[in-house]
Amino acid sequence: MTNPGTLPSPERIDPDRFTLLLEEAGWKLVGARRGQYKRFAPPGLNDPSGFRGSLIIPLDRGAPEFPQMMSAAVREVSNTDAGDLWRRVIQPRIIVDTADQFQFRKETDAPPGTIPWKQGEELFGAARLALVAGAKSYVERLRRYSNRFGQFSNRFLDSILMGQTGVGSYIVTAYAPTDAAIPITSGSSTSGRIAQGRDITLHFASALEATAEAVEHYRSTSSLSGFDAGVGRGVSFELSSALESLARDGDGGNITITWDSGADLFGEIADSHFVFTREDGQALARAATHLAAESEPTVRQTVIGRVHLLTKKHLGGPGVFGLDSISGAVRKVRVRLRDAENYHRAVNAHDGDLILAVSGELERDGNMYWLLNAEILSEVAHVDELGERLSSASQLTDQAFTEELFGESS
Repeated sequence: MTNPGTLPSPERIDPDRFTLLLEEAGWKLVGARRGQYKRFAPPGLNDPSGFRGSLIIPLDRGAPEFPQMMSAAVREVSNTDAGDLWRRVIQPRIIVDTADQFQFRKETDAPPGTIPWKQGEELFGAARLALVAGAKSYVERLRRYSNRFGQFSNRFLDSILMGQTGVGSYIVTAYAPTDAAIPITSGSSTSGRIAQGRDITLHFASALEATAEAVEHYRSTSSLSGFDAGVGRGVSFELSSALESLARDGDGGNITITWDSGADLFGEIADSHFVFTREDGQALARAATHLAAESEPTVRQTVIGRVHLLTKKHLGGPGVFGLDSISGAVRKVRVRLRDAENYHRAVNAHDGDLILAVSGELERDGNMYWLLNAEILSEVAHVDELGERLSSASQLTDQAFTEELFGESS
């Protein structure tokens, strides 16, 4: 994001977008000369028509005085009593394309603008998981996604900008460009395989609406049938889990989507607002368990191979590594481990050139295979020690291949 203390270059500012954002933030148009300038009064004036201030927004980007006048206008807005609006609402959006705004709020007893640390971490995690679930629902409506469409959802997240925290118990703000073109499959550029940012946001809003309706149905009936019915609109295990995290502790939470009026959305549209109370957390938790239990059963498989591409993004996290398989039809697998102890074993195997047998839930995401919730069963042998055992075993069936490498029947 732009440094709050750094004003954007005037050449990067679209005057039409600037004036639109000013009006959305409560500034009032009090004068204009077609094609040359517009003059605005700041928010809160009882009689804006009587305002005779100096906030003039130049409109002709080709005029020689445009950079100087635009710089003066930007400084004026950022230094007024509405400077907080500039930092939170206008500046983050003034130099990006049209973008829909998400705000994730968690209500706590902490002073405005702050939140207990652990709950703050949960809020960021819930916001991320909700956005991921919303993106995945664009591709296909499933009860549980696990690792499916993970690359697509990551590309959607890469298109999003995070804004400054707003005043409140705590608010996470994100801006999703409406015109972002996101390939559904890796490297895709063919017609019909590109998702537009606004379309993904619309699917996310539909999924949130369906979840809110399912929660309302649960309140009156104690039935989870509303969640089952909502799967076709984007309700999922992942979204229910995210919203349960948003709602638990404190006094609940809410999500607001502010639709950018600069994008064509069949005219004006009201903000979308979804509230989930602390009491709703029980319904969401039950729904998540129900949706996961009713999903297609996962089958654990064993992959044998050599470790590479070790990575651990989070301190104390379980970690991920690549496995060059020497068994079965899948030649390369990414392994997401169950716990950190297994990661230490993977590091040792990499350093020692050991072949590992790893068990997990095998799933495909695009052109990549993942072994999820995985654990290391054993160190099979050193690469140099396999020799003829590998050569002869590779001609066997997968089950016999495994038995041959382990030297025993499973």
